[in-house]
Amino acid sequence: NVREVCFYGNCIDKYGLPDQWPQTLKIINLERNDITTTNETLVWPNQLEVLSLDDNPLHEQPKNLPKNLDLLSMSYTKLKTLSNLPKGLKKLRAYYSQLLTVGPLPPSLEYLNLGYNQLKTSSIFRYPLPKTLTFLNLDYNNLTQIPENLPDSIQTLSVVGNKLIALPKHLPANLRILIANKNRIREFTPVWKPNQRLFQLHIRENCITENLIILRENDQIDDVFQASNWNQDIHARHCLF
Repeated sequence: NVREVCFYGNCIDKYGLPDQWPQTLKIINLERNDITTTNETLVWPNQLEVLSLDDNPLHEQPKNLPKNLDLLSMSYTKLKTLSNLPKGLKKLRAYYSQLLTVGPLPPSLEYLNLGYNQLKTSSIFRYPLPKTLTFLNLDYNNLTQIPENLPDSIQTLSVVGNKLIALPKHLPANLRILIANKNRIREFTPVWKPNQRLFQLHIRENCITENLIILRENDQIDDVFQASNWNQDIHARHCLF
């Protein structure tokens, strides 16, 4: 009745994987190995809740995963695309990979971290995001725009280090933390929904010249962090394009 196995930091490659795992397993940790594909595994445990494949030269995602998998972690890999994920998946981590495209995401997804990839606006927002999503991290990708129709369920949104010149006018109704440092944003003028309020706005190192502290004074934001914004007179070449 083993429920968890950990083969962290070994030399397991695709041929070292079993074709069938024990059905009692709920957690499988295969981090820091030499796995390029899991196709040798034909049957995963039906009750599997957590599968971690971080820090492998993985170039394709696992197939035939149980639909009620809770957490799938595939960070620090060579993945270029995500598609056909388990329908009941709640948490997905695939940061520091080589992602270029993302297919439709599971409708039950609550947590998504795809930071440090090569995603463009057209690839990550091609399909509507799940209406259950509460945490979204897209730091250090190639985003030039964030759509206006983000799910109202999102509470934390982080888009640090992209190529944004603006943020959505209509922010998710339940958004509490917005982190948009190191972009080229020139202004922040959202259309506030009734009783909408941000706990934190992080907007350092952009192209904003106005003082956003007034938003805190108007009780729209609890804390504003806007230090080190570029002076457009001095840094015009960087902020204007």
